[in-house]
Amino acid sequence: MQTTSLDKGIERKARFASQTEKTAAGESGAPPVSFQSILFESLDSGIVGDKIEPPEFFHDLNLDQVVDAITRDRDEYNLKPFFRVRLHNLAAIDYRQEVMRDLENESLFSGIKSFSERMRMIRGHLAATKEWRYKFSQERWLLDAVQIYCVAVGELRRGLEHTNPNSRGLRAFRDYLAQYAESDRFQTLRQEAD
Repeated sequence: MQTTSLDKGIERKARFASQTEKTAAGESGAPPVSFQSILFESLDSGIVGDKIEPPEFFHDLNLDQVVDAITRDRDEYNLKPFFRVRLHNLAAIDYRQEVMRDLENESLFSGIKSFSERMRMIRGHLAATKEWRYKFSQERWLLDAVQIYCVAVGELRRGLEHTNPNSRGLRAFRDYLAQYAESDRFQTLRQEAD
């Protein structure tokens, strides 16, 4: 059976999806950087699920309205459960507050917001690949998504290195992202897209 251009495009799309979900562990020869979450130092600190109901006091303090305003037009991220989960120890609260203090840096916040907007664009491009029947149109949308992704990762990496965050969460993420961006997997993806 002969491999068509569309088959190669689908294969590339599958590789792209796989590469964005896997870590760079072991690919660069360096030990893998440990990173779990920007919001939780350990995943035991808080389990976030879709079914977390708001605490009883949310409505009394109008926090439900605050969360609704913050998450408006961001349904795709399913953010509300993160606002509802209770942190049960001071270390977990301090960890998150460190990250929030870092985000007061306008340059850092702008870089993360830009990355988020690019990821939204990527999801739109990937959805568009399913809407087109013409294989070259599908491949073009996929290629654009990969190129946007590579630029987004590079710019976020440079931004995190430039702003040099103080929080443990963003420092761990910065180190993880640097290792990922140098990994063979990411470099191959970038080179193939170019």
